Amino acid sequence: MPRPFERAPLWIASCLLAPLFTACSSSHSDQGLERDQEIFTAGLERMVDRAQRGDAAAQMELAARYYDGIGVEPNPARAANWYLAAAEQGLPEAQFSLGLLYETGDGVMQDPERAAEWYAKAARGGDARAQTNLGLMFAEGRGIQRDEPQALQYLMAAAKEGHGPAQLALASLLGRGRGIDADPVKAAAWLERAASGGLAEAQFRLAAAYRSGTGVPIDPGSSLRWLKRAAEAGHPGASAQLGVTLARTDPVAAAPYLQMAAEAGTPEAKYALALLTLRGGGVPQNDGEARRLFGEAADAGIREAWPRFAKMLEQGRGGPADKEKALLWYLIAARGGDSAAGIEADRLKLDVPPASRIRAQAMAEAWTAGRR
Repeated sequence: MPRPFERAPLWIASCLLAPLFTACSSSHSDQGLERDQEIFTAGLERMVDRAQRGDAAAQMELAARYYDGIGVEPNPARAANWYLAAAEQGLPEAQFSLGLLYETGDGVMQDPERAAEWYAKAARGGDARAQTNLGLMFAEGRGIQRDEPQALQYLMAAAKEGHGPAQLALASLLGRGRGIDADPVKAAAWLERAASGGLAEAQFRLAAAYRSGTGVPIDPGSSLRWLKRAAEAGHPGASAQLGVTLARTDPVAAAPYLQMAAEAGTPEAKYALALLTLRGGGVPQNDGEARRLFGEAADAGIREAWPRFAKMLEQGRGGPADKEKALLWYLIAARGGDSAAGIEADRLKLDVPPASRIRAQAMAEAWTAGRR
């Protein structure tokens, strides 16, 4: 279950930004820049003074500035002190931010129990992010005892407020039903709410639900529509899946989705894009690029890439021939159950020096063992 990782919020008053814009549109004189710095420094000093006198909003903003390094050197520990000051005054946003620091160990000693305590205080104050993070901690037993009914309570509260990450987490909890009664229909309904709110991961999962008929009727059209929305929102998995689907009939339309997913590191997209690149379908034909993509997909464990990468290495296509490395990948493919690759490996063993054969076999054994 993915958890929403949200950094401490940063508030920047427009009066502090205005001089910066003025400087950009003027003559950029040293005198103007010095004046801007004086105004900025004076504003920061006033904020520190207000924070020291107990102004919770100033404490919150000062904490955010120390965390993000706005006008001061980044200092998560000092940020934690100011978040604590504001949190002790009952500011839910500060309580959430402090809980997040304790959960991640950023600026303080990592302490999941204290994180849960501060999340609980913020949750009581209505902070949906705190309700979500605390719900996830209960659902996963992360730092605190697993308690699915408690998780359901907190996630439901945040989900009803329209918090997309909570809706997604709630859908996952209801879908798997561990510790509570599973309800695929309700899970799909919450998934659709999160997807309609623009959450790409929810759109991707909803596409899968419509494809498999989990909690909703099987509907290929709805599945494709949600998959496209997730891909257009930049979801690598959706882009890869959509690209692979389109590549069967429209390589030109598939290529941009596969390129985006491949650049994001999705192995399946790299393999599919390598196939297009090898034959020049939707992208320029390029043996060297195809070889690189096949190699990266092979390294990531895409079985179909193993014999294809081996063949390019053996033939010297897209780069220098490397029969020892080709033998290695034929052997890996054979160990993965590819009988044709086993035949190719037996053939190539006769065409490489004994030392190369021994090295390739040892590396194949090590590579396979590391994947178990």
